[in-house]
Parts: sequence; structure tokens; C-alpha cells
Amino acid sequence: ARLSPSVRSYFVEEGGFASQLASLYGTADLITLDRVRKYFRNSGEGIRPLDLRPSVLLTFDDGWSGTLD
Repeated sequence: ARLSPSVRSYFVEEGGFASQLASLYGTADLITLDRVRKYFRNSGEGIRPLDLRPSVLLTFDDGWSGTLD
């Protein structure tokens, strides 16, 4: 199926995505969803930063799921 330019504007090329991930890995600690849940369950008590670097939780939006199927 041919996709319109407006739809394709939301896409990220594989090389660009790899570059973005490399930048994140180089500057921040990636945290898990379980760690975030534990943080909110305990009101932040007992949760220490992994490092002095910022923490990042990477998520993906599947808002287009089913649109092109």
C-alpha cells in the first residue's frame, strides 16, 4: 500500500533510529517499567539513581496499530 506523505512523516529511518538509541545509551541510563512501578508504589522511597546520569524509560506508541492492516 502506498502511504501518504503525511503518514510517512511519522516514520523514522532505521539508521536515524539507531543513531538516536546510541545517543541515549551514551548519555542516560535506561530504566525498566518494573523500576518505574516500584518507584510509584513506594512513593520514591528506597529508589536510588542508577548513576549520576539522567534516567530514561523508552516506550513505543502503537497508535497506528490496526490502521494499515
